[in-house]
Amino acid sequence: MLIIIFDEFVFYRICGNSAFILGSLVESEGGLQKFLHVFSTERTLHTVDIIRTLCHLLTHADSECVLNAAGTLGTIVCRSYIASNL
Repeated sequence: MLIIIFDEFVFYRICGNSAFILGSLVESEGGLQKFLHVFSTERTLHTVDIIRTLCHLLTHADSECVLNAAGTLGTIVCRSYIASNL
């Protein structure tokens, strides 16, 4: 039997790692387009507000979590700006 201890630190570490992966995905043109499609075009009442979630991660004490969230937000903003001006 596997017992997982899931505390706040582990939760934010997972969120920070997820932010890093998301940031890596949106660095590519295809990844950015898919991101924008899922989180804006296909948005429903059940879609996670990913920008709000990333902003919330900026307030955590874990510096790796904060850096991953900040990097992802920066990548989304910069890539979206560049894509809109092509």
